[in-house]
Amino acid sequence: MSPSSTEELEGSSFATWLELTKPRLSGLVLVTVAFGGLFAIGLRENTYLLGVALFRLLAAVLGVGLVSGGGAAMNMWLEREVDHLMERTRTRPIPSGKLQPSQVFLFGIFLTALGLLEIFFLVGGWPAYLCLFSWVAYVLIYTPLKRISTLNTLVGAITGALPPLIGWLAVGGAMSKEAWFLFILLYAWQLPHFFAIAWIYREDYRAAGIRMLPVMDGSGRLAMRQILIFSVGLIPISLFPNLLGRAGNFYLFSALVLGLAQALLSLRLYFERSEANARLVFYASIFYLPALLACLFLDLWI
Repeated sequence: MSPSSTEELEGSSFATWLELTKPRLSGLVLVTVAFGGLFAIGLRENTYLLGVALFRLLAAVLGVGLVSGGGAAMNMWLEREVDHLMERTRTRPIPSGKLQPSQVFLFGIFLTALGLLEIFFLVGGWPAYLCLFSWVAYVLIYTPLKRISTLNTLVGAITGALPPLIGWLAVGGAMSKEAWFLFILLYAWQLPHFFAIAWIYREDYRAAGIRMLPVMDGSGRLAMRQILIFSVGLIPISLFPNLLGRAGNFYLFSALVLGLAQALLSLRLYFERSEANARLVFYASIFYLPALLACLFLDLWI
C-alpha cells in the first residue's frame, strides 16, 4: 500500500469523522436537552404519560445530537481557512488534510437533515423548529459574526441556551417561568466560560482575525468585567427554583456554594489577569453547570 493510500485510509477513520461533531461540546448539549425534559417531568409540567415522555425525550436527545454534530461540521467547513491559522485548530480534519471540504460539507448537511427529520416525526414540530433555529443561529449567524463583531459571543450564547427548551418541549411541557429559568441560566453560564477561553487563546484568535473581546481589548479589562458580572449574576439566577418553591434547602445550599466558588475565582481573575487564573475559571465553569443541574435533579427526584 502506498503512503498516500495509507493516509487516505487513516483520514477516513471513525475517529476523524467523530471529530467533526465536536463530541465534547455536543455531549454537553445533550446533557442539557435531557435535563430540560427531566426537569419538566419532575415538576409534573409534562402532558404525556411517563413512558411516552421518556421515549420522546430520548428521541429528542438523539435528534439534537445529530443536528449538533452537523452544525459542528458545518462550522469547521465555514472556518476551514481560519483553522489553518490557529495553533489549536490546525489538526482538525480539513486543515490537516484528513478530509476534503466537500466531504465535511455533505456530512454536516446529512447529519443536520437526518436529525431535524427525526425530531419532527418522532418528537414534534415545535422542538424541530427550535432546533432548526438554533442551528441557523450557530452556523449562519454566529460563525461568520466571529470575524465581524465582538458581539458574536452574546449571539452564540443564545444557541447554547436553547437545548434545554427543546427537551422541555419534547415531553409536552408548556413554556413557563421554569423553562425560561433554564434558558437564562444556560445563557449566563456560557459567557464566563467562553470569555475565559477567548482570553487563553487570544493570540490564536488575533492571528486568525477572530474578533473576540480579549483580542480587541488587549488589556483584558472588558472581558474580565464581563466574566465577573455574569459569574456573580449566576448566583441569583440559580436560586430562581427556590423563589418559585420548586426546590428545597439541599439545592439552595449547593447553588450558593457553587455560585460563590465561581464568583470568587472570577474576582481573582479580574484583579490578576493571568492565563492560569483564566484556566481556573474555565475549568470551574465546566464543573459548575453539570454539578448545579445534578443538585437540582436530586432535589426534585429524591
